Formats: sequence, C-alpha cells, structure tokens
Amino acid sequence: MNMIQLPILITNAGIRRTVLFFCLIITSELRAQMTNIRLGDSLEVSRLYMGVSSRLVVSTDSLDTSNDATFRAGAEVSLDLSKAFVLKALGVVQGNSNRPTGSIATFEFIGRFHPKLQMNVGLLPGPVTKLRPNPVSWQSQTELYAQSRLVGTKPGAVLKFNAAKKLFMSYGIFKQEGLWTSQARFKWDKLNFTGFYRKDKEYLMALDYTVGGFNMIVNYASEFDELALGAFVPLAPKWTTYLDVNYLLDEDQSSIGALGIRRHFDHTTTPLAGFFGLEYEFKSQTFFLQLIIHLNETQ
Repeated sequence: MNMIQLPILITNAGIRRTVLFFCLIITSELRAQMTNIRLGDSLEVSRLYMGVSSRLVVSTDSLDTSNDATFRAGAEVSLDLSKAFVLKALGVVQGNSNRPTGSIATFEFIGRFHPKLQMNVGLLPGPVTKLRPNPVSWQSQTELYAQSRLVGTKPGAVLKFNAAKKLFMSYGIFKQEGLWTSQARFKWDKLNFTGFYRKDKEYLMALDYTVGGFNMIVNYASEFDELALGAFVPLAPKWTTYLDVNYLLDEDQSSIGALGIRRHFDHTTTPLAGFFGLEYEFKSQTFFLQLIIHLNETQ
C-alpha cells in the first residue's frame, strides 16, 4: 500500500530507543498469538505486527558499501457494532534510517447483508490492493517491486460476493489520482485476476497464482506501458528463492531485475521469526544482504 510521507526524520538513536521499547513489550507481554486476539465480546485485534529490517548494499563495480534499516509497527482492529455492521481500522508506521517516516491508515464501515454478500465503505484497500501483502505483516515490509506496482489504499466503496466455495468476486468505485476509478477482482480457487479502469482511460491488469509455497504475480500498467513479474519458489524447508523483474515496452528495456534467496527462521518459545536474505540486482550490479526479525503471527 502507499506510504504517506511525514516530515520527520528518524535518527539512529531514535530507532534504537524505539526498538528497545518494543523488545521490552515482546519479552514481557506478547508470548501469545499475534492474530485474532479477542479484547472483549465485540473487539478483536485481527493482526499485530512489529518488525526490524536491515540491509547491506554492496556494489560489485567499486565494492562501495552502504546500509539502511526500517522499523515497522502496526495493528488491524475490528469492532462489531451489531451482527450486521462492523467498524474496521488499520494503522501502520514505518521509520526509515535514510527517508522520512511513512504511515498507512485505513478506516472502513462494513455492512454484512447476507452470509455471501457485504459492502465496505471508507478509506480502504480495493479489489486490486488485495493482491498486495497486508501492511500489518513482514511480507509487506519486504514486498517485491511487482507487488508494489498495484494501487494502495483509496477512498471509495466495494461490494464483495462469495458466489461459491472457490469463487469470489468484488467490484468497487474509488477516487484514484483525483479521478473516479472502477476496480474489480475475480478469484477462482488459487487464481486471482484483478484490475482497474480510470476515467482518463488508463488501466491496470494483474494476475496472481498461489499454490503451496509458490506464488507468482504479473501485472501490466498502461500509464507506464510496463509489465512487472514477481515470483516466490520454495526450495526446501525454510529456504525460498524469488524473482522480481519489469519490462518497459515503450523503451524496450528493463529497469528492475533481481534474483534472491531467503533462509527463514523462527523460535519455538518466543514470538520471533525472520529471515536472512541475499539478493542480486542485475541492472545496478549490486548485492543486497538483508536481515529481518519480526513478531511471529503463528505464536
């Protein structure tokens, strides 16, 4: 989802104090599940996330190095107003070592008119956005370029229909780039097809397929005449490789081309998980060494 840039720079000392604060919370309070936490009969924290990511950047041409780090914290909370109506909100803040602080917020009013039919209204993720990782997750903090090309949270309304066990459809109207935009999504089993059409005749189409640990997303944006593809392929338990590429048709060239591998880890007695990663970016001829540690949703 789109990050809102705030005019606040995160200092190294500020990051250390923030991380220490949340580490104290983790060790003293959060030795339980990080999803679907009931806080009463009507209030639920559906997601809770905190994560720290750091990268070492190494140029193969000059062997020059640089580094950056991010800290993200967020929660997704829902309040049952009645059996038919729900208020749902999401808040995420991300501190960056070399960029302004970013944030994501959603507020949506949900009407459940039928077990298979509901309407969401507010500042919310649309049908296209649903193919991106949830912002309250480590997958969002480390999302691929191909995933980031999908539109983020926008004001509007969406109608959702569970037509059958494996068939889901949704359609919405949103204000996007100052123009009214139609978004739609069609899901059949493990296959997702989505897209939008904007009033200025620009459009986007995206296809997502997930089975087991394999995931692939490919999208085309007419505004940039760009194809983008991202794929995760499981190699072995705790090992995953991925590909992240684009192709600019009007320029007949690629500006993004990355191949990476991740070694995931978790801890059985504390709610912590993460991965070590190695990525090579072909265009810039650069290696990225990455470490991320975060709250484990399965605890």
